[in-house]
Amino acid sequence: MDAWRVKRALESFRSLLDVVEQLTEEEVYHCLKLETETQRRQTVIDRLIAKAADFNRQSFIANLKEKIHGTSKIGSTDEGRKESRHD
Repeated sequence: MDAWRVKRALESFRSLLDVVEQLTEEEVYHCLKLETETQRRQTVIDRLIAKAADFNRQSFIANLKEKIHGTSKIGSTDEGRKESRHD
């Protein structure tokens, strides 16, 4: 966890916007915990929740693709689509 990014994220809403895309999932949850225990700024909390949802969305999509395509088929399926577009 990068303490500088966490500190920067919680300085102000503007500084959060500057670093939010660089935060790891662990840092996002840590920031949420600190913010809800202290200042409880709604705009900061809402943006952190949105970032946490982004992480969960990415994980959900990856899990769903694996479930549907299987791990070995994801690459070959993508290649097949590329090849069929050129035909």
